[in-house]
Formats: sequence, structure tokens, C-alpha cells
Amino acid sequence: MIGTRRTTTLFLAALALSACNCGAPSGNAGNTSVATPEPAPAESAEREADQSEAMARAVTQPVQQAAEQPVPDEAPAALPVGSDTAPFAQVLSEYVTDDGGFRYAALHGNAAHRALLSGYVTAIGEADPSSWSREEQLAFYINAYNALTVNAVLELWPVTSVMEEDGFFDARTHKVASVDMTLNALENDIIRAQYQEPRIHFAVNCASAGCPWLSDEVYTATDLDAQLERQTQSYLRRTVQLNQRRKRASVTKIFEWFEADFADPGVKEFIAARLEDEDAAFVRRRDTRITHFDYDWALNGRE
Repeated sequence: MIGTRRTTTLFLAALALSACNCGAPSGNAGNTSVATPEPAPAESAEREADQSEAMARAVTQPVQQAAEQPVPDEAPAALPVGSDTAPFAQVLSEYVTDDGGFRYAALHGNAAHRALLSGYVTAIGEADPSSWSREEQLAFYINAYNALTVNAVLELWPVTSVMEEDGFFDARTHKVASVDMTLNALENDIIRAQYQEPRIHFAVNCASAGCPWLSDEVYTATDLDAQLERQTQSYLRRTVQLNQRRKRASVTKIFEWFEADFADPGVKEFIAARLEDEDAAFVRRRDTRITHFDYDWALNGRE
């Protein structure tokens, strides 16, 4: 009985070692004739601790690796409808000329770029600028006026003068922020009336040769003040005609039509502040008269 019990014990021990692969060489895994000494209690406890630690590492390592992976950046929030000026910016960069004209015929013949402008015009109609800052709103409305003017010329193409197109400014309507309005309403009832910024007269473009040049960039809230000042100064230095002998400064009719917009600081000072020293001093003289040269309504088109 004792021999049988010992043989059975050895056999069961061998089976246990084979099943758990506890470090015994593979050649001895199934050998029931060789006795495998039982580990001492201290060794057994140490081995169990090692196994527990290995199992813990196996469980926690994937979690640690996942935590160490870089977190992808969040997708940028979609721009509010009407505030993405990239399509119009591309059109301006492609078709505005160095002298402030516009290549209407070329754009009319480019379906892809026409689609960019049309998409922007649609966004202007769907925009809701009510929660935007003052600068964001004003930049939006200036860009809208310029884009809608260009688009209207293309819809009526060919055009030689916008003044020869019935109701170009006061009858044809365009959707702006969900409201149908004319270009005159956009300029006078919104841009001029609500923002009281006289420099906008040198930023909105009426598609005419006498109008201040169309900028080749869109207006932005961040740079709006600098853009308006640059447009105004550039136009005045290029067009103001000084006659020392006759003590006369001849300027655009914009200062006649919208004189009230320049009441502070006054037409003379508004102009003088943007001219170079000697010219500014001449305009500021009390005996210098302000006159106005004719406005050229020919289309500002270029080849």
C-alpha cells in the first residue's frame, strides 16, 4: 500500500507540473519514474508572489500603454455660416488686378471659381451675425457688399457700366443674413447707419472706375482697423488733386454725397490726416477750397 501510495503521489505531482508548466524541462514533463522534489514552503510562497506580480503586469500593461498614447487633437469647430471667407478670398486673389480693377470676363468663364463665389453668396444669405462682435459684423457686411456686387455684374454679363443696368443698386435684391435687400439698403441702412465708420466708403466697391479700388483681400475682424486705414490713405494719396495757385483741393464726390459721414473731424481734417506733411498743411489752410471731380461710372473691368 505504501509503495502504491508513493507511486500515485509522484504521478499526480508530475501531472501537475506538466499542466502548469512550472519551469520543469520539457523532457521530464511526462516522466513518472523520476521523483520531483516538492519546493520548500518559502520557495513556493516566493514563486506564487512572482506569478501574481506577472499576472498584475499582464493586466495593467495594456491600460498603461493606452494611457501613454498621444491624445489626438479635437476636430476644429465648424465656422459659423457666413464667416468662412476663404472662397471669396481665393476669388479676389485670382481676379483683382494691381490697379484695383476686376477681371469679370475671366471669372465669368471659369465655372469652378464661379461656384466658389456662388457658394459664398449663399452663405451670406444664411448667416446670422447677431451674436458676433462689432468688428466681425462690419467685416462681414463689407465683404458681403463687395461679393454681391461682383456676383451681380456676372449675372448681368456683359456689362459696360452698372449705372446702365436698371435698378442695379436700388431694385435688385440680394439675401443677406436671411433678409432680402438692395445694395443701397445694405450700404446705407446697415453699414453706414449701424456702424458709423466713414472709412467704409473706401472699402466697399461699386464696380466702377471712379470707386476706390477693390482690395485683393477679404476684410477680417482682427485686421479691420488697419485694413480700412490702409485703403483710405492709399486712395486719398492717389487721387486728391492740389492746386496751389488756385488754392484748391479737388477730391472724390464721395465727400459731397456723404459729407455728413465726415462731420467729425470734418472733410478737410479727414483728408489732411492721411496726406503727407506739405500736402496736409495745404489742405488744412483756411483759404483752401474743397472741390469735387467727376465720378467715372465706367465698369472697373480688366482683361
